[in-house]
Amino acid sequence: LIGHNIGSTLRIGIPLIAFGYVVTTILEVALGFGREPFMEKLLSELSTAQIVLFLAMLLVFPPLSEELLYRHFLIRLFPSRSRSWQWAAVIVTAALFALLHGQYKNWTSFLLLGCLGVIFGVARIASGGLLAPVLLHSFAEVAGMTSDLILANLE
Repeated sequence: LIGHNIGSTLRIGIPLIAFGYVVTTILEVALGFGREPFMEKLLSELSTAQIVLFLAMLLVFPPLSEELLYRHFLIRLFPSRSRSWQWAAVIVTAALFALLHGQYKNWTSFLLLGCLGVIFGVARIASGGLLAPVLLHSFAEVAGMTSDLILANLE
């Protein structure tokens, strides 16, 4: 489950994720999309303690559960002997990952989710374990909340 080459996988994945969030945040501002509607209400009625607990859970539970589902169970449904099957597995699981996040409405969010799914899938194959994609997913959660905070302050 831990895998190998975790450091090099993270050194490539973290900047790609940061770049993706920067590009989509700029696009959302330029196109006038603003924040995702569900994000506007997400933390609005919570106390400070509830927000801290929610954010802590956000860094742990979605990365663990989603990476187990998409990058452990589903990706293993594909034969892993050839590069073409590995890419098919990455693309199919990335598409499912994006499509099953139905709470998002902006096409830029789905594009970003698809790219994140590819990054997580490649990290899974490159590292041979789940630790790298889970850590990258947690970083993406931080980047997503930061992007939303930036968009909220621009309104």
